[in-house]
Amino acid sequence: MNMSELQVASDLYWLMALTGFGFVVGLAGLCAGAWAMVRYRAIQDELHRVVTAVQQQLNVVTSGAVGVGEKLSGVEQHLRRTMEKQQELEHRDPGQLPYSQAVRLIAMGATAEDLVHSCGLSRAEADLVFLLHGQIRKGGARAANQ
Repeated sequence: MNMSELQVASDLYWLMALTGFGFVVGLAGLCAGAWAMVRYRAIQDELHRVVTAVQQQLNVVTSGAVGVGEKLSGVEQHLRRTMEKQQELEHRDPGQLPYSQAVRLIAMGATAEDLVHSCGLSRAEADLVFLLHGQIRKGGARAANQ
C-alpha cells in the first residue's frame, strides 16, 4: 500500500467516523426532541386540568355573586320602602294616625273588618280597638236610650 492509498483509507476512516458521530448526534437530538414533545404534552394536559378546575370555581363564585346581588337588590328595595313609610309616618298629622281614624270610624258604625281595610291595622289590632271603642259606643247608646 502506498502513501496515497493510505491517505485515502485514512480519509475514508475519518469520514465514516464523522458520519457515525453525526448519526449518533442526530439520533440523540431526535430522542431529546421526542422526550421534549412528551413532556410538553404532559404539561399541556396538566394546564388544561388546572384551567378547567379554575373555570368551575369561577362559575361557582359567579353564581354565588349573582345570588348575593339579587339578595342585596331585594334588601335595598325593602329598605327604600321602609324609609318611604317612615317618612310618611313622620309627615302625618297626629289626627290622621290609624288608631284615631279607627276610633272615628267605629263612632260612625264601622266593623273590625272595616278597620283592617281602611286603617291598615292587623286583625288583632282592629278587634282590640273595636272592643274598646265599640263598648264605649254601645254604652253611650244605652245611656242615651235610658
